Amino acid sequence: MELRSSLDTTNLEWLDETALFIADYIADYDKAMEYDNKALEIYLSVFGEDHPLTFKMKEKISEVQTKMKESEK
Repeated sequence: MELRSSLDTTNLEWLDETALFIADYIADYDKAMEYDNKALEIYLSVFGEDHPLTFKMKEKISEVQTKMKESEK
């Protein structure tokens, strides 16, 4: 995963799916946030702040942050 992430940083679907897999099945929330933040940077640069896909990614990041907090309890 690491190598592909460093080589293919424009494949938003792959970044999004990888982050979701890591958060849901491996529970490595820091790594999931890393992929989500890469995707968010791309969404912001390609679509801008007010685009629905950018908003969706921000919501997803918020969900991962919630999972992180819940796992700390």
